[in-house]
Amino acid sequence: MASNRSRPKGYVLDPTWITIDSDQTDYHFLSGETYLINGYINLYGSIHFDAGCYIKYAPNAEITLYGASANCLGTLDNPTVLTSEDDDLYGLQIDGSTGQPSYTASVALSLYWVPSPTTVSGFKIRWASTAVAAVNSACSANTCTLADSSIELCGVGVSANNCTFNIQNSTVCNVPTPMHYRYCGRGLFTDRCQGNTDPHITASFPSIEQTEAGGAYPPDTMGAVGPDHFLTVLNSSTSGGGVAVYDKHTCQRLTPVTATPQFLQVTVPSGQYAGTYAAFGDPEVIYDQGSHRWIASAEDQTYR
Repeated sequence: MASNRSRPKGYVLDPTWITIDSDQTDYHFLSGETYLINGYINLYGSIHFDAGCYIKYAPNAEITLYGASANCLGTLDNPTVLTSEDDDLYGLQIDGSTGQPSYTASVALSLYWVPSPTTVSGFKIRWASTAVAAVNSACSANTCTLADSSIELCGVGVSANNCTFNIQNSTVCNVPTPMHYRYCGRGLFTDRCQGNTDPHITASFPSIEQTEAGGAYPPDTMGAVGPDHFLTVLNSSTSGGGVAVYDKHTCQRLTPVTATPQFLQVTVPSGQYAGTYAAFGDPEVIYDQGSHRWIASAEDQTYR
């Protein structure tokens, strides 16, 4: 007797971004989502910015918090990212992206008639003509603060006019005019570029030495860059270390150096290829923007 098992039908949908081309009230930017700001957008009411969301801008687009309160959930380690539609390093790639960003947003985040006091924090703002702007009607009687944020590759960091504006625990990188104040302003940015002048280079630093990897030759050094970290993998002996993670901004090594065979070890519990495979050589690693994970592999080099 033959049987035909029924299989449920399904579809695999490619992730897509959310386009915002009109004013919004009580809006929530969700973690893991990519948004495209298309035009001059006013946000009203209570606005939530999750950590790990990506807000991209079409040319000359702008977000204005118009009398809105901001609930900012980002951190320095896991920020809310505001960047150009051509910046493919963060979030989903927008159709038509050139992959070569330039100053795109007119003002990434503008404050207008905001409550007192207002703090916007946990942002990474890139590729805007002006990152943050506040005018006298925003906070002449109020205090506005930018905290725990980084501004990269923008023309102006903070532009404030006739208001009290504070900067706390925030950094700039490749920003020609970090602060443009008129009759106001307190606090300074920390320059986090470490002398790099190429706008496409965030940091330059030595990685694992060949001797640390047990002297494996050739080292076949490979690496992949994520939003804030760099993962490197190279040929390694069982006693040497060939895998490590770095903060791509501070250049600090964040993990112990782990031997490549142990890091990429795979166990097949049963069947023709049952056994434990320790991958020694020819490593490869990529960063997958869809899953926000690194994917690494290497050859087992064991004959079976």
